[in-house]
Amino acid sequence: MENKYRFGKIDVNCEGYDYPTDLYILRGSCGLEYTIELTDEGRAKQGSSDYHGRNNYQYGSRNRYNNSSALREVVMFVIVAVIFYMVFKTYTDTVPPVYSQDPNMMGRPGPSAPPPPYSPEPPGFKREYTQ
Repeated sequence: MENKYRFGKIDVNCEGYDYPTDLYILRGSCGLEYTIELTDEGRAKQGSSDYHGRNNYQYGSRNRYNNSSALREVVMFVIVAVIFYMVFKTYTDTVPPVYSQDPNMMGRPGPSAPPPPYSPEPPGFKREYTQ
């Protein structure tokens, strides 16, 4: 880093952090946030421009949300919600049974028995036992 800059405030943030010797900090969950400030040399070089006061540049190693990543998350949420809804409707919708071979009657309840003429009874069948 050039001498006209120096680190200002430095913060280390870790998910699950409780105390300095904590053994249960999650790997990859730490982020470094810092500011970069101008030194006297940097302010002297900056003096010829429209510089007023102290200049701080803040950088962070954690990902920051921007409009494209927020939009990407919303689109992914909508896609997942639609897929979930389709699966839910597939398992909760009941298709009414088809009672008729007539295509105009598909899905509508028809008569409880097929209309006459009835098929012949199988061998050994006696109608008097059914009434």
